[in-house]
Order: sequence, then C-alpha cells, then structure tokens
Amino acid sequence: YTNEGNFVFTTHTPGEHYICISPNSTRWFSGGLRLRVHLSIDVGEHANDYKQIQAKEKLSELQLRVRQLLEQVEQITKEQNYQRTREERFRFTSDTTNNRVLW
Repeated sequence: YTNEGNFVFTTHTPGEHYICISPNSTRWFSGGLRLRVHLSIDVGEHANDYKQIQAKEKLSELQLRVRQLLEQVEQITKEQNYQRTREERFRFTSDTTNNRVLW
C-alpha cells in the first residue's frame, strides 16, 4: 500500500452511488494517531486527462477535439436518460399519492 493512489469507478446505471472507505487495520487508530483522507471525485468528461490520451494514442488536435465532443455528447445523453428516469419515478409517486388521497 502507498500513501497515494487512484481508483476509477464506471457505472452504466443512473442514480446515486455511495463510497465507503474503511481501514484494513486497527493499528491506524491506536496511540491517538490521526488519519486524514482527501477524496477528489471527477465526473464525466472532466475525469479524463486528454493530454495524456493524446500522447498515448498519438492523436492530432482535431482527432482529440472530436473525441472530446463525442464524449460530451455521450455525457449529455446519459444525463437526459437519468433525468427521464427521475421524472418517471416522480410521476409514479405523484400518481400513487394522488390516488390514495382522492379515493
């Protein structure tokens, strides 16, 4: 184990996701030691280092920009699907509540 690291999580389902961090040893907390955790979460196209991708895949500026735009379109589509799912759930809850109140 090291004092720094990266972890990538990709999901294909919309909604909330929880992160649980727990130590694998109890000796971290013995002797009054403090533990500091810094968590940085990048979402969507902001999570990609495009300069690194460009160097690794030897892309031209135009190819890189096209890739960025395609990923932005993909993110917009995912967000629209997520909002559609939320709206359906809200509509169902509203209709169910309305039926219980009125009848």
